[in-house]
Amino acid sequence: MSQHSKAHFGFTKLLVRDLEKSARFYTDVCGLTELARVEASIAGRPIREIMFNTTGEGRRHVCPAQLHG
Repeated sequence: MSQHSKAHFGFTKLLVRDLEKSARFYTDVCGLTELARVEASIAGRPIREIMFNTTGEGRRHVCPAQLHG
């Protein structure tokens, strides 16, 4: 990596036990903005997640997710 490169991430998904508690943490403590809530399934298992936008350049997302089943 050159001296002028900036490290960054574009997307992170975290599995959590309590989605609403995680939402409060990311908004109240980290200052992230909620973009959307998603309910879907992965391999037939229901999943709920919240997408947050970080501050700064570009669109970077943190997605706490709660997988059931």
